[in-house]
Amino acid sequence: MRALTRVPAQVVEGYIFAWDKGLECVVLSSAGSQQGDSNVRMLRISHVAEVVSATPPATPVDPALPQIDIKRVEAREAKALAVRVRHSTPSPTGAGLTLPCVQRAEDAAASINEAVSDATQALFDKIHKTMPSRWTGDLIEVMQEVIIRAPYGEADCALKSADGNANVLDRVKHILSQISN
Repeated sequence: MRALTRVPAQVVEGYIFAWDKGLECVVLSSAGSQQGDSNVRMLRISHVAEVVSATPPATPVDPALPQIDIKRVEAREAKALAVRVRHSTPSPTGAGLTLPCVQRAEDAAASINEAVSDATQALFDKIHKTMPSRWTGDLIEVMQEVIIRAPYGEADCALKSADGNANVLDRVKHILSQISN
């Protein structure tokens, strides 16, 4: 089959390998640049402007699927994974790599506590902007050192452990005093 496509306007040649009425596409197969290679092209039927020639092939078409070079496929996969690793961070759950945008979305979702009031969530958001914080039930944990209990004032701050950093506690209290004023 020789077809003229609409966008971009070009001539595409090949034998009909498959046709999918549901997807409204046709798959054309043609000889590759090397012995045993095949080129496979998928076209939407709506993009075919004109069928220029529909004569039967001079030689019979082998209906078998073209050979796949596993080494080339593995090399492409390794290259794609290498790009992903360069632009990824380890997942906090240890489940592999996470893309930065996914990581940011997961962090944002973890910083929301639907069980507290809007005012308490706003207080958490202000603390979270200046110091690493997370929700632990209805407690705010700051820098893994300080716990803030309800009603989330300066007097409600305490070190998480007896050997915690008192400077962090003082800083958290100072931030709470600034937010309250």
